Amino acid sequence: MADFRKQRWLCPYLCPRKQLAVIAGLCIAHFVPGAFASDLEKKFADFNFDGHGDFRVLTLRNGKADQFDVYIWDTKIGKHVRNAALSGTIKPWPKEEHDVVECTWSGGHSGTLYTKEIYRWDGDEFRFVAAVRQECVQAGEEMIYVRVRSELRDGRPVVTEVTRFERDE
Repeated sequence: MADFRKQRWLCPYLCPRKQLAVIAGLCIAHFVPGAFASDLEKKFADFNFDGHGDFRVLTLRNGKADQFDVYIWDTKIGKHVRNAALSGTIKPWPKEEHDVVECTWSGGHSGTLYTKEIYRWDGDEFRFVAAVRQECVQAGEEMIYVRVRSELRDGRPVVTEVTRFERDE
């Protein structure tokens, strides 16, 4: 049997004719037509909080920084459409209590260190809200944890909050 991991195709995600799972032009696995291969993670959620089911699909497995494409249900055309703003982000997931989607890249220190992008649905598309980064820095003899929040204002990044926090927070 040929080594499909080295064969390149131009089709995205699934190539039904050849029954191969394709990511970024690289064939990674065989799949059963109509189903996703185990290498292609597909999770359902309501990403834009409109009551219709949406989903994300794993496009790049990269340890703590897995990337996904997000598909939003478009009621006008009656099918799922790839969302450009959230696609390619790291672990996007909706947070219903705040009506936002958080894309989180967890770092070390048992998840205490991370980078998070926050997006909000405005009725037509997702808009970037803020980025939050928690980091550990050396201050003399002491290691301190710092949380920095930044937002875009008039198209420019602005740091809106810098706080010190304890690891248990």
